[in-house]
Amino acid sequence: MRIAEMLLCGMSQQEIGDTLHMKQQMVSYEKKAIERQWRESREKDIDTLMAREIKHIERLFREAIRGWERSFGKKETTKAAKSKTSEKSEEESASKVQEELTGDVRFLMAARECRKDLRELIGLEPPKGLMIPVGKRLEIVDEA
Repeated sequence: MRIAEMLLCGMSQQEIGDTLHMKQQMVSYEKKAIERQWRESREKDIDTLMAREIKHIERLFREAIRGWERSFGKKETTKAAKSKTSEKSEEESASKVQEELTGDVRFLMAARECRKDLRELIGLEPPKGLMIPVGKRLEIVDEA
């Protein structure tokens, strides 16, 4: 653990070896093992975060579809009215109004956005911007 801390502090392999009375070759070996552990840990963390985010998006998608399905059919409302029959008395009446619901497109838009977010998360959406080579990897640069 001490070597890891020294690496994080920016110490060179030679400096670490001198401090811990180790050969630089042994520090190099330990460094590779530590970096492998970091990489494996990061991959597990990313997998966990991805799984959690996918479940969250799926839940939002289901809720949007349920909302879309609820936005169809007939809606019945009751309107209450009071009218004066004389100076001291009032008469209450109620009327029912039926309305045909044709679906709220905002739910479909939310469902579509969930699908888009999911495709982006799992890498099915093309990157936004230009891909330019930087060393041995490609980087995305916004087209602005």
